[in-house]
Amino acid sequence: MKYGKGYSFITRTTGFLARTLLYFRKTELSHMLDVLEENPPTRILDYGCNSGYFCNMLKNRFPDAHVCGADINVSAIRYATKKYKKTKFHFITDEFFEKFKKQKFDVIILSHVLEHMREPKKTLELISKILHKDGKILLAVPQERIKGDATPIQLIYNYIRGSFENPHVFKWEYSDLRELCNHLDMKIDNFTYTNYFFPYKSKTKKFYRWSLVVSVSKNIPLD
Repeated sequence: MKYGKGYSFITRTTGFLARTLLYFRKTELSHMLDVLEENPPTRILDYGCNSGYFCNMLKNRFPDAHVCGADINVSAIRYATKKYKKTKFHFITDEFFEKFKKQKFDVIILSHVLEHMREPKKTLELISKILHKDGKILLAVPQERIKGDATPIQLIYNYIRGSFENPHVFKWEYSDLRELCNHLDMKIDNFTYTNYFFPYKSKTKKFYRWSLVVSVSKNIPLD
């Protein structure tokens, strides 16, 4: 999948429509903010921030926190940098991880990002190196019945441009995330499903689920 200007535009458009018209998307965003409110962070990274909207929500909820956004899409980072002046945005390179090894984050967010990664374990290993030892990773992944059923707009976009690549590489279930965390010596502290219909949040997996939000931390050895 080519993450350029066109992809940035269509995700901004669909994101706006989802936030304004669809209650389940608003539920997911509000839930993630509420999870962070339980222990307000001072340094936050939104990894895969796209055009920066959620970074702006984070800055508004936690005005004293240092909020950063990072993405592989240069067009999205340029847009975010111009629009949201209170947040620092970065293009993701190998040097990005080196830069923050000494300036680690309390919270790193991957919202609808993990399903796009071809090497999720490697990426999370890198991310864990810039996370405080008692920090949290907040993951949100779509809950697809078949791979791609949560991305109709992106698939229409692919049809228009004559490319039929599914933007989602993996379909993640709770068990998959738990196994991934075990490989990385991390653990899931809590999880919540957000749903298309009432109840919009649940601890049980519904057929009409929209996403799964999990809070992950490092396994810290007991003294």
